Amino acid sequence: PGLELIGPLTNSGTINMTNSGIGLYNDGTTNSQGCLINQAGGLLDFWGNTGISGGGGYGFLVNHGRIVKSAGSSYSGFGINFATNSGTITAQTGPMILGNQWTLLPSGSLNVVLNSATNYGSFFFYLYNSGNPPPPPIPGNAGLAGAFNATLTNGYVPTNGTIFNILSYGSYSGSFSSLGLPAGVTWQSTFGATNL
Repeated sequence: PGLELIGPLTNSGTINMTNSGIGLYNDGTTNSQGCLINQAGGLLDFWGNTGISGGGGYGFLVNHGRIVKSAGSSYSGFGINFATNSGTITAQTGPMILGNQWTLLPSGSLNVVLNSATNYGSFFFYLYNSGNPPPPPIPGNAGLAGAFNATLTNGYVPTNGTIFNILSYGSYSGSFSSLGLPAGVTWQSTFGATNL
């Protein structure tokens, strides 16, 4: 079971996503649609492998605040129709899905935490697909903008040659305005055909 929203929800506090999801739907007309507006002081915190989904072509998300995936080793994130980010989205551990049409704005940022060579946050842009059971996600286009930052935690320092797949996509356009990478280590950033 999960929460289904047919109207707007404006968050200025904290929403902890534990073991249930949120569905953003419409009422069968264009008069009322499910949307989540995360204000500048708002926090959406994913504690596990859960998500926010949309249906009917109407669900959308506007993030001015903070979105964090703080726990869970499997996929968490969004399968909504439209989303914009002018705040911060941080993947502390495991992959965070940014599904369907995302608009990353110049004032926003994507952030990953590198805990070890095998435990780190990442992002996956995908196109919505349906089916029962659902098929594997189809990688989508990542329209890049804003800043991208990585941080090291708990004293971890990568050894020479360590590779982190921190951003996956089917294709990408645009570019990040800056790459904030931890000091004390030499980094090489490579935008490949399907990942950064």
